[in-house]
Amino acid sequence: MSGRRVVDIINLSSSAWTLLRGRVLALRAAGYDNRILCMDGPYVARLRADGIPVHVIPLPRGLDPIRLVRSFVAILRYLRRNRIELVHTHCSIPGVVGRLAAACAGVPVVVHTVHGFHFHDRSQGVTSRLFVAIERWCASWTHLLLTQNRADLDRADRLHIGRPDRRRHIGNGIDLERFQPPAQRPPANGHARLTCVARLEPVKNHDLLLEAAAVLRRRGVPFRLRLAGDGPLRAHLSDRCRALGVVDEVEFLGYREDIPALLADTDVAVLTSRKEGMPRAVLEAMAMEVPVVATRVTGTREAVRHGRTGLLVEPEGAAGLAAALETMIQSPSLRAAMGAEARRAALRAYDERAIIEMLRRTYDELLNGRAPHPAARRTPRGVRDGHRGPAADAETAARRVGRNAFVRLGAQALSALINLAGMILLGNALDAAGYGVYAWYYAMIPLLASLADAGIGVVVMRGMARNPAAGRRWLGDALLIRVGVGLAMLALGAVALGASATGPSATLLGVVLVTALLDPSPDVALWALRAHERLDLEAALLLLSQGVWLGLVAAGVALHLEMASLLAAATVAFAVRLVVGAALVGRVVGRPRWSLRVARLLWLVRQGFPFGLAMASVVLYGRVGVLLLHAFGSAAQVAQFQVAYLLTQPFGFVATAVSIAVFPMLA
Repeated sequence: MSGRRVVDIINLSSSAWTLLRGRVLALRAAGYDNRILCMDGPYVARLRADGIPVHVIPLPRGLDPIRLVRSFVAILRYLRRNRIELVHTHCSIPGVVGRLAAACAGVPVVVHTVHGFHFHDRSQGVTSRLFVAIERWCASWTHLLLTQNRADLDRADRLHIGRPDRRRHIGNGIDLERFQPPAQRPPANGHARLTCVARLEPVKNHDLLLEAAAVLRRRGVPFRLRLAGDGPLRAHLSDRCRALGVVDEVEFLGYREDIPALLADTDVAVLTSRKEGMPRAVLEAMAMEVPVVATRVTGTREAVRHGRTGLLVEPEGAAGLAAALETMIQSPSLRAAMGAEARRAALRAYDERAIIEMLRRTYDELLNGRAPHPAARRTPRGVRDGHRGPAADAETAARRVGRNAFVRLGAQALSALINLAGMILLGNALDAAGYGVYAWYYAMIPLLASLADAGIGVVVMRGMARNPAAGRRWLGDALLIRVGVGLAMLALGAVALGASATGPSATLLGVVLVTALLDPSPDVALWALRAHERLDLEAALLLLSQGVWLGLVAAGVALHLEMASLLAAATVAFAVRLVVGAALVGRVVGRPRWSLRVARLLWLVRQGFPFGLAMASVVLYGRVGVLLLHAFGSAAQVAQFQVAYLLTQPFGFVATAVSIAVFPMLA
């Protein structure tokens, strides 16, 4: 097929079958070379049998750092090899990994559909704020953010997720020809038939439904509840049925494809989700003239009109859900009236063909427009043709500094929490002496890395901030110096190791040396992002490497690996971040321009030397205490020092964040 190459990225093959199959077939018929990337599963072969190209990727359902990295690499390789023109991601984890890979691969257009944000109306605390920050970062790589309900569109606007002109409500739809209500429903045989179509996973909140079923049973209300769907909570929910005494009333049907037939034999559809995008289970029931009882959450409350097409209840408290179900069960006339109105609402607003046509026009608009990628979206205000103009007034400068400092502070705080988690893991796995040895070698990494940087990063950042148009030349010169200094350090280190270190210490020092050369903290790439005030991308890279490091440390501790393997977790994490960072900088600055002018390179070395000495001194000052940890004799002494060390970090966080935020404007 020779049409425009489009890829949808989603997690489960069953989700690809349910959510994407009809749309992809329609777009392929319209001339698009539409493909799917998803996890392996039973529906991959069926999608391929329909003529849809499907590529399997190792996406995790949860936060598995190893599989996240593997899936990122697999997606990046596929996008580059196939020269994909538009990437469309779905759901939370595919949305983060897929959009980051698309940005690194240089895909011209990136679209993401929100199937319900991971945070919702009742979300609070640090975790919710972290998810909001991640969505903001990902939105900076996204040309268009599509929402299935208007509440999520409003939420994105309120939380500043993406630019206003890159957010749009598209809705959701179903195949109305497939979901035709029967002329007459089969008799109920003395009990009401309740059906819930949903995966058996925590977000669907089946526990609430089973508790309501127990209330109905105690009240003597005749009903049968059928759960259509499968998932990780199957065994747990079976146990709950036995504990609540509703085994005879509840039937587990497993995954079903004959949903129209199942709904034709249903009196009331039930959905108890904690969050939704625009639930197809509700739309399908409405199309089949089945009234709905559901929780009043984002997405669902937009589809179900309370008192007209169904009843809405709060997502906590089984008594309210049981009362709504009892009202429906005891009033066949109410069910009939609501079902008829639900069918009319589905015909008016939820025809899949209209959604597909809207999406086709959106793709045409984006691909024909070919706007610059969001990751390269701005030169700092007041900078034009390499000169700083009057637009950089006090108010604008203050706003920019505040924004940049906030992003940097947030990233450093989250990084500190990840470090703390790693310290706790290592502290539990190693004795005081072993932890001191680990801390000594680990503290050597940033010290050697700052020496390898030779102050070039500061010079490059200053040069790019003064003249963004010359960024590619600055980048090329700096990389040449960085590689040269790194190779010299590696050679000297190898000689030193051969002359003095033996056994385990030689291995540990070798790991430290290699890791220091990969350490991205003083890397040229990050200085380039800072010069362009892309601290959001820098923060994403920081948290990426920290997450990989923590995952590998946890795996190493669980497998009882030796000290060198635990230390090498940082090596792998920095290598991953270096690759991703290089790709992102290529998008922001462009490919390096190599000059190979010796006089200029020597001038850069002279310019960077004082900065390099100053940075090495600062790093040494900050790590001197950690370098002495191996002298402590007890776990209590180590713990006391670590607590005191952590208490000093906020002052350094603030100073670093403000200096990085201000530097481009003072350069």
